[in-house]
Amino acid sequence: MSFKIASRRPAKVQKRISAFDEGDTEQQDKDGMAGSTSATANQALAVSASKWIRKGSVYAEAGDAQAALRCWDQAALIQPCNSRLHEMRAQVLDQAGRTYEAVQAAQQAVSLEPDWVEGHITLARVQLNLGEPQLALASYTAAAKLQPGHPDLVQEVPNAQMLAKMHQQQPRGTRAHVLESKSDAAGAGTSHPAAAAAAAAAAAAAAAA
Repeated sequence: MSFKIASRRPAKVQKRISAFDEGDTEQQDKDGMAGSTSATANQALAVSASKWIRKGSVYAEAGDAQAALRCWDQAALIQPCNSRLHEMRAQVLDQAGRTYEAVQAAQQAVSLEPDWVEGHITLARVQLNLGEPQLALASYTAAAKLQPGHPDLVQEVPNAQMLAKMHQQQPRGTRAHVLESKSDAAGAGTSHPAAAAAAAAAAAAAAAA
């Protein structure tokens, strides 16, 4: 997975260094120096975020979800608008059993980059793991509008449709993933697509970094 590193622009802090106005020329020099300092700060932030992302990818590839999340949480503080980072966090949060937080992270990724098909697919997966197949179908539909025939959609949508149909026949409040575990008891050892995708994404991120 590749990353779009969009550094967060820090708030510009202005300090008065003289009690006297010594003319427009000196003020322009000050503005130029401030701009240079701001650019340097932005670059430093981008480098710091990249280091946290790479470190987290190494942990994720090794299967240490908690350590990966700690690194990516630090990166997210620096780059809160990095949609790819939030999508990766969603996958690993889901793998760690923090599915509600995974949905929140995936929703944030989609809101930041609504035209990214993989973001919608990840959102659908974690919604399905949360037991909300109708919401998952809506996310899969959004992904299909962006890229009809995506191989993951071909593979995963039928299962989501089946769960949604079963869910509609159950009492209100019943979680669809409980139904899935009952109907697929014989194949309980099969990993969910979201867990497999998390490992693949982490490995790709580490390679891209």
